[in-house]
Amino acid sequence: MAATVEMRLHVRPYDTDFMGIVNNSVYARWFEDLRMSLLDDIFPLKDMVKRGGTLILYESRVRHVRPLTMESEPLGRVWMTDVGRTRWKMRFAISDQDILCCEGWQTGCYYDLAHRKPAPFPPEFIENYCAVMQKETDTGQS
Repeated sequence: MAATVEMRLHVRPYDTDFMGIVNNSVYARWFEDLRMSLLDDIFPLKDMVKRGGTLILYESRVRHVRPLTMESEPLGRVWMTDVGRTRWKMRFAISDQDILCCEGWQTGCYYDLAHRKPAPFPPEFIENYCAVMQKETDTGQS
């Protein structure tokens, strides 16, 4: 069970290369859009910054399965697979008409901006994360 968000993504003309295929860099942007949407449900970035922290990214991996084009109607999905004391992990899937086109993984940590080092997640983050997971459990989502 993990906190999950789905979001309809849009292919713009400037997202494609000269062959009409979505450029690899677009997936990184979509991953960030999905990650921020998930955080909005758990602990919005503006609230983290007010507390003096943020999430930083250690690693981002992308595996392209099949191309997306201007005609595609991608659906993005992100779920938080692990939250530790300071570290987090997320998974991503982008599909078109229920066919997987791209998957990805990100790992990072909660970061104390004043001390410039990883720090434990604030209690509000953990409480909200657990509440979202409990809500998904209660409604039978995965």
